[in-house]
Amino acid sequence: IDRNRAILWARDLMQFPDWIVLSVKTTRQSERTSPDECAKIVSIGVLGPHDNILLDVLVRPVGAVSNELLRMHGCEPARAFKAPSFEDSHKILAAGFAKTRILCWSPSRTQQALDSLCAEYKLPELKGRWISVQSEYSKFVGELENQAGYLMQRVPNSASSEFEGISTITECKKISEVVRKIAASSQVSDSALTFNKNWSAAFFRPKLNPTSKIREILGLPE
Repeated sequence: IDRNRAILWARDLMQFPDWIVLSVKTTRQSERTSPDECAKIVSIGVLGPHDNILLDVLVRPVGAVSNELLRMHGCEPARAFKAPSFEDSHKILAAGFAKTRILCWSPSRTQQALDSLCAEYKLPELKGRWISVQSEYSKFVGELENQAGYLMQRVPNSASSEFEGISTITECKKISEVVRKIAASSQVSDSALTFNKNWSAAFFRPKLNPTSKIREILGLPE
């Protein structure tokens, strides 16, 4: 039953694309140091329902950061020092969060990273309708951890450290792929709720509005 519910959840997303995929990546000088006591680099990625990039930004570091930390995060020093401050990204995120559902792999971790940034910059916390893709995917897989619930799954074909070594946009795309995989799957048991088994992930891509269709035909960017 929970697997079927997860499939219906994913198909609802494909049918009503009022959502975004969000990823926040934080690299600290020392993982054993309190987040408030060490240098860190943060990047934010936001992907639209048609896999269009809405935001791909590195937040300008507060204070000095080492070249080693930049290398660990996977960015060039020039990009870090030219990066905008979090105030700019905060305005964009606040406007987007007010209108859409927010898909993350782990909303609690993502919210914690954003809350830390908001506190650091003395900005209001970012509120939104958060959705855990990891939770829905775990229901879809159906591997029980104990009587209390399902074993939380890792992203398919990912390394042991989840999204280690990849950009926020790549992470967003992997999350989007998981949603489409669930949506394209067949339900079981209840034939009254089972969709056409021949439908594919391509079928369950979000419906384009007329303007987007014209842009797609002409090859124009969003």
